[in-house]
Amino acid sequence: MIITRIMGFSCEISGIDYAGHALFWQTGLNSAGGNIFEVNVPISPTNIGIVLGCTGLREILLFYFLVKFTDARFQLKKKVFLTGALVIFIANILRNVIVIYFTGYKELPFELTHHTIGSITIFIALIFVVIYTLFKIPQINSHIEDIFNLKKIK
Repeated sequence: MIITRIMGFSCEISGIDYAGHALFWQTGLNSAGGNIFEVNVPISPTNIGIVLGCTGLREILLFYFLVKFTDARFQLKKKVFLTGALVIFIANILRNVIVIYFTGYKELPFELTHHTIGSITIFIALIFVVIYTLFKIPQINSHIEDIFNLKKIK
C-alpha cells in the first residue's frame, strides 16, 4: 500500500476472509444475537479488518442520487459527481490508513481512532463535497429547502 509506505509503516492486505461461507458473505452474530453479513479483508500484522462499511460506497451512492435528480446539464452532473466521488473515495482510504496506523501501530483504542478521528476525516471531506456541489449545482439548495417546506396535505 503506497499510502502506508509514505506514512512510514507497512501492512499487508490479506485475501478476503469468507469464513467458509458462500462467496461474498461472511456471517456472524451482532450484539443483539442476530445474523450480520459482511466481507472482511484482514490487515496484517494488525487485528483490523476492512468491511463493506469502510469503503464509502454508501456515501458515494447517496451523493450520486443527490446529483442525479437535478435539472443540471449531464456534463455538469458528471463532473460534479466524479469530483465528489473521488474526494469521498480518497477520504475513506485516508480514514482507513489512519485507523490502521493508530490502532495497529500506535495501539490507540479502536473506538477512538475509528469513531472519532476517522469520522472527523470523513466529515471534513463531506463538508467540502457539499459546498462544492452547492456552488456548482445551485438548484440542489432549492430541492433541500422544498423538503423542509413540505406542507401537510389536508
